[in-house]
Amino acid sequence: GAAGRRADGGVLCGAFGVRYAALAAALALASCQAAEAPRQRAAEQDVPAPPVAKPIPDVKGTWKVIALNGRPLDPKAPPIFAEISARNIEATSGCVSMYWTYGISGAAFTTQNKPPLAASCLRPYGRAEDTFGRIMSGARQLRHLTDGGLYITSRTETMVLRRTVET
Repeated sequence: GAAGRRADGGVLCGAFGVRYAALAAALALASCQAAEAPRQRAAEQDVPAPPVAKPIPDVKGTWKVIALNGRPLDPKAPPIFAEISARNIEATSGCVSMYWTYGISGAAFTTQNKPPLAASCLRPYGRAEDTFGRIMSGARQLRHLTDGGLYITSRTETMVLRRTVET
């Protein structure tokens, strides 16, 4: 028949043949698993890592307002500077001073007016100072621009600030 004969005339499909068959099956399975492992590792490497939230760059420092509601500030008006510390914002424009505390959570940016320590000056706010104060008091979002500037929005208004260069 199809089964071979041993030297003593017995059939090779006995216990010895079953052992070979089991060993051959085990080797075949192991080689399949070994061939599958590199493919699985390669597939795992192709899976992108979950996105990691980038930390918000440090906003502390001195910033100059360069645009309000998409328009540059009037070059004849006093410049507006915002000194941002870990929790506070102090803005100055000539003799005008304004103060806020702030919080950042993701892109959400919230402020709370702080009363001035003393009257800053006797003149009324200029148009840019008034707009700046409204935006800061109603701030809702802070974004970092690709050039390093800050873009702050309120419900209806916007401003752009640039970090001043320390000399």
